Amino acid sequence: MKHLARIAASVATVVFMGSAARAEITVCNDFHTPIHVAFAYENEGRYTAAGWWSVEPNACQPVDFAFQGAALYYAADSDNYKDGRLTKHDHWGNKVKLYVTKKDFKFDDAGQRRRGASAEMFSSAALTQPPQGKSLSITCHFKPGGTTIVTKPLP
Repeated sequence: MKHLARIAASVATVVFMGSAARAEITVCNDFHTPIHVAFAYENEGRYTAAGWWSVEPNACQPVDFAFQGAALYYAADSDNYKDGRLTKHDHWGNKVKLYVTKKDFKFDDAGQRRRGASAEMFSSAALTQPPQGKSLSITCHFKPGGTTIVTKPLP
């Protein structure tokens, strides 16, 4: 019986050490129109994705996304804007195709086609893991032509 308890404790320690720490995610819109952001993470070949958080230009706001893992996937779309005679919009994301809806969503298997969803390209950012037991702060800056992801351990 004691042997089983030791094995269970060892397994729990390994599982805890291999799991991702809690992360606080903030989105900063360094673009000139509102943006709409979605996030995802991969676990055992399946993507959990949620969105859309809207962020006004020149503003930052926290998002409530229960991130897990070592890579954060993200996609963002700007509102339409005029560029001369043309109407344009920008998209951030170009690595992984996930299925999302135009309205707020949360899908546990976003890599699979589903009724009412369309494919959206997500980019990924590999994250440095914080020291064991610490939380991670992730700040995503969406700007013309790219995205900057800044991470740091929280106290």
